[in-house]
Amino acid sequence: EAFGNAQTVMNDNSSRFGKYSRLLFNADYNVMGVQISEYLLEKSRVVEQQAGERNFHVFYYIFAAPDAADKYGLTKPEDYNSLGGTLWPDNKTMYDEMLAALTAVGFTDAEQEKVKAMLAAVIHLSNVQFEGEDKSTVKDSSASHLAHAARLLELPTDDLKKCLTILHTVTRGEHIDRLYTCEQAYDCRDAMSKAVYQRLFSWIVSKVNELLAPSLFASKTERPGVAAVKSIPAYEICVLDIFGFENFKDNSFEQICINLAHEQLQHFFNKHTFQLELEEYEKEGIDGTKISFTDNGPLLSMFLERPIGILTLLDEECTFPKATDTTFVEKLDSHFKGHSFYRPVVRSKGHPAFSIMHFPGQVDYNATNFLEKNRDNLAADIVEVLQASQLDIVSDLFYGDIGSTGHIEFKKRDRAKTHRGKEVTTSEVVNKANKKAPSLSAQFKNSLSELVDSMTECFPHFVRCIKPNQSQRPDNFLDDFVRVQLGYTGVLEATRIRQEGYSWRPAFDEFVRRFKILAFPVTMLSRVQENMSNAKKILDVAKLQNYQVGKTKLFLKFYHNDEMEGKLRQFYNRIVITQSSYRAWHARKIYKKRLERARMNAAERAAAEAREEEERKLKEAKLQEILKLEKEKAEAELKLQEEQRKELELAAAAAEAEARKAEAELRRFAEEASAEDAKKKAEEAERAANLAREEQERALMEAVEAREAELRAIQEARELKAAKEKAEEEANEIKMQRQESKKRREVESVKAKEEQEAKEKQAQDLATRLAAAEEEARKAKERADMLEEQRKKDADAQQAEFDLTNHKSVNFSLVNYITATLGKSSDEVMVDATTMRGKVAKTGIVNKAWKNRYFVLNTEDGMLRYYENEKTKKEKGAINVLDIIRVFAPSAQATAQSKLPGAFMIETADRTYFCKTGSDAATAAWVTALSVFQVHAEKEKKKTNK
Repeated sequence: EAFGNAQTVMNDNSSRFGKYSRLLFNADYNVMGVQISEYLLEKSRVVEQQAGERNFHVFYYIFAAPDAADKYGLTKPEDYNSLGGTLWPDNKTMYDEMLAALTAVGFTDAEQEKVKAMLAAVIHLSNVQFEGEDKSTVKDSSASHLAHAARLLELPTDDLKKCLTILHTVTRGEHIDRLYTCEQAYDCRDAMSKAVYQRLFSWIVSKVNELLAPSLFASKTERPGVAAVKSIPAYEICVLDIFGFENFKDNSFEQICINLAHEQLQHFFNKHTFQLELEEYEKEGIDGTKISFTDNGPLLSMFLERPIGILTLLDEECTFPKATDTTFVEKLDSHFKGHSFYRPVVRSKGHPAFSIMHFPGQVDYNATNFLEKNRDNLAADIVEVLQASQLDIVSDLFYGDIGSTGHIEFKKRDRAKTHRGKEVTTSEVVNKANKKAPSLSAQFKNSLSELVDSMTECFPHFVRCIKPNQSQRPDNFLDDFVRVQLGYTGVLEATRIRQEGYSWRPAFDEFVRRFKILAFPVTMLSRVQENMSNAKKILDVAKLQNYQVGKTKLFLKFYHNDEMEGKLRQFYNRIVITQSSYRAWHARKIYKKRLERARMNAAERAAAEAREEEERKLKEAKLQEILKLEKEKAEAELKLQEEQRKELELAAAAAEAEARKAEAELRRFAEEASAEDAKKKAEEAERAANLAREEQERALMEAVEAREAELRAIQEARELKAAKEKAEEEANEIKMQRQESKKRREVESVKAKEEQEAKEKQAQDLATRLAAAEEEARKAKERADMLEEQRKKDADAQQAEFDLTNHKSVNFSLVNYITATLGKSSDEVMVDATTMRGKVAKTGIVNKAWKNRYFVLNTEDGMLRYYENEKTKKEKGAINVLDIIRVFAPSAQATAQSKLPGAFMIETADRTYFCKTGSDAATAAWVTALSVFQVHAEKEKKKTNK
């Protein structure tokens, strides 16, 4: 960030380059290191910035160096033409952090000093001024800056001055020197500054890669002729951090490259998002043909296609000597005038310009210096001078080759090689100062293609950075400003794609678990299966429209979520209304009962309580008697059912014998009848035998099912009825057979008549048993209903008894509990629903003397407090009823011996309280009231165990 970030009008720490970081892992998922690639460094910022912006941070950090003035000749940023803005208050802190980071990564102190020297040299170059129109020379006032730059780069001052003011060429062996114009000299100076910084930046990135991932580089071996080992990563996680869409008042070549990269990334984002949608729909069997996305592919083709594309035309125009920025714009107007994404600038702006309809909106571009920036030429004289630098980093940087993507392949000049049988240095092998590097647009296009290929091989995730305002202040959210950024970053387009489809996709189990209460009774919720059919049922009850059901999840529109949540809130509101109505009714019931009791005198209340107690005892006695009778009846029924089972088994055996007899008769008929008649009779006899066998199986089944007569009596009745009908049908068939053979066999006719009579008798017996079974089924149902009713009464009685001691319930009444337990309360105590008050004497802790106190028991907070008397409010002490182990009164004999009537004791884990009242009745009331907590705990435990 120190070398690649800068302050802009939008951001104090804006990235002015694209960074592609690859976190690399081996086959065992261990980190191998990091590889960083940099794209599109905004090197024009080195020499100029817009108003309100600064140069790269590192140029300001160097002023915090202790020897900035003595060693580097620096004064303050305001004195240098390339440094806009001022120093920040934390400049020294940031400088120290940068050096600490360089050291932590692995840069040596010598390398850090060389980096700072090159940075200071670039700063001094910006103050080198020229004079003269046709023949430029360095101004005397800037000679010191030229000398500082030459010293820091370890170059001869004259050589540096000469390469900035004189163009040296060789034509047909003749050396020609031509002085630059003043404008050309400034261009050479700026080109040199940008080249030095760009290559320094690339060297730092390359050095960081080498230091953070040493196993990825070929390591040297001690044995000659043995190949170096180079590790290959098995997995990687990549992060692309690149600047967003830019649209300033004045947009130049840098902005068109940035926006084109953004267009390519947006195209990748849309395609990826749309593809994920379609894959999800296809996987779940959903029709996704209605979804569409805005395709900016034609715009990318307008820029990148060959042979007629904007970047291709730009490279072509750069090859013509007489081409200008104006002729370039004229070619664009000629080729793309009718293109939907291109807009010619009709009104003159004083400079060549054109407009592009990017996906966020229209952007006007100033084409001034487009050709010069695209050529990115550096004079051969400057390259040769820098290659001759005694500062090894500088010479190595300018001996490197610029690749097709703009990355520099660094080479050391002192590396020995063999050339034509002689050992020479790299500089002697070949001088590539005059080698033409690819244009900046070509580098950009190749690197963009390489970047997209890398991202296509991965599964991407997208993070969008949104600024809330332009003033960089907290708690200031500007809707319109944010909305524009959402359009720039493609978030609105992605949202539109999701809205056209089904953005809410809950799984069946998730949906049913959340909304099953809308479609199923509360008593069945625990048994509702979380599957597709129940999810559909919920949707039908909710009456949702325009949804689809997949294989594992539902596909719902974005507004369906609000509709379902609204229905859920409405349902719960109805529950609250129902609960409040019931509570109001219950409260009125309790109030009426308490009001009636309050209007009674003590005698009437005692009589009412006595009546209630008598009724309770009668109910219990009656219940015990009913249970005893039911038990006896159940035993008698079991005995009867066992007898019926045996009878049915005998009937099944008789039916089986009858079936065997019918089969023998069938065989006899088949022997005596003619062939055709025998066939018919055989079929009829076979049906009769089948019916007999079915009857046999049914009879056996009835014998088995008789063991469960109460549950299956009705089913048995139906089966017996069916058996009767089939028996009658069988009798009719036998009658018909007898009539057909009557003429030929009188003897057999008589025999058949007897058989018919026997079958009729059997049918009558079956009808009789059927009626008896139906009657038994009716009686069994009546008994079951009576048992169920009695069970409910028992449960209600047990619950009432449990509620009587449930001091935790809002319906608990202490006075009711004491009355129910003792029959009546003592006049010495005052009892209401939640409290009990009265005078009690207790022994002291120290001298054990009896002291009169006023006790107050509160069941709501579970505290027994005692006071000096009933009028004082200050507590003398308190006992938590949950700490009481037991409360008991001595036996009558012990009381008589101790001569302490009304005595009782409260035992806790800490101490035992000895108390007494004025009467045994009052003591019984206090012991009963204080024991309600232990009584309820025991009942609650029994209820839980049950």
